[in-house]
Amino acid sequence: MDRVTAGSREAAVSAMLGGDDDVRGPVHETRLDYDAFFAHRELGRLHGEALVDGERRPWSLIEKRTEAPHLAAPYLYDNGVRELDAYRSGLFDDMPDRIHAPSVYGTLLEADGAITL
Repeated sequence: MDRVTAGSREAAVSAMLGGDDDVRGPVHETRLDYDAFFAHRELGRLHGEALVDGERRPWSLIEKRTEAPHLAAPYLYDNGVRELDAYRSGLFDDMPDRIHAPSVYGTLLEADGAITL
């Protein structure tokens, strides 16, 4: 997941916090077990602190990465593309009150095809 820059991670955290809060200190990453039977798909928990209304508050979010199609299995890569397309489509922007989906605070499609949500 290290191809995603610190700046893009901070932008995602800022979007999650509402855009006006200040990320303080380092962004830490904890890798999580994910797709144990398939290589080239990673899941990590990013966490740190932000200054919110003058107070330091902890935050965390999940970062999901699917490697480029020349590395990832076609099944995994196709799932990653569908998920990226769904989040970028705006489909989840106006969900009915009783239906919820995870929020995405940033997407990245790299030149080689790798996907990060």
